[in-house]
Amino acid sequence: MDCAAQVADAGPDTLLCEGAYTMQGSAVPVGGTGTWTLLMGCATIIDPNAPSSGITGLCPGENVFVWEVFDGFATTSDTVVIGVVDLPMIADAGPDQTIIAPPFSAQLMANTPVSPSYCLWTIISGSGVIADPSVPYSMVSGLNVGENIFQWSCTTGPCITTDVMSVNAFLWTGLQSTSPHPEAAVIVDQQNECFSLITEENVNAVALTDASGRAVHLYTSGSSRTWSMAPYGKGIYFLCAELNGVRRVFRFVVNR
Repeated sequence: MDCAAQVADAGPDTLLCEGAYTMQGSAVPVGGTGTWTLLMGCATIIDPNAPSSGITGLCPGENVFVWEVFDGFATTSDTVVIGVVDLPMIADAGPDQTIIAPPFSAQLMANTPVSPSYCLWTIISGSGVIADPSVPYSMVSGLNVGENIFQWSCTTGPCITTDVMSVNAFLWTGLQSTSPHPEAAVIVDQQNECFSLITEENVNAVALTDASGRAVHLYTSGSSRTWSMAPYGKGIYFLCAELNGVRRVFRFVVNR
């Protein structure tokens, strides 16, 4: 009779991202019984006699179960390992960026990986050469004009979290404007270390970036349209202004 015994099969070993699973034991023969037993680790077995019982409360690491089948004549058993890995850190790709090119480059600003998570940059759309895809603050060059989307992915084994950010690149070709009223300019006063936006148009918003496209804080000096240059180092800067709803870009140079 032993030769006809049904051989128990506990199912394939599995690696999970969370502590719940549906077991995959072999079917119980008519008139027979099956029983799940926890051999190592921790878990709650919802229905110990069901081949496809749910299990919850699995511990991180290896959890070993035995599936024992009695077919009315003989008993056979098999073991299965259900592993649970730590969830990866939540990926944060950092803020979207706008740059004035050239240069067609930017610095990415994702959150720093925490062990055992491993994180990596990939390009979703647009173009770019990522200097070191595993570095959260990697430089990226070779950007397209327009939107370039990058993804920061963090993994631990089979588990993954992702986040995306975009770098919008505008091409510098001098003073950019589609305004029908071109009477707007940036006046730089090197002696008093300030610069002013001269216009009769409504100023909806202003922002300042350096030559690498990084945002620079504006320090108001005297009026809402005059700013101090004292905190800035030598180099090229771009004042992006929205005038009557039209985006304008002004380039100026700080000399020391």
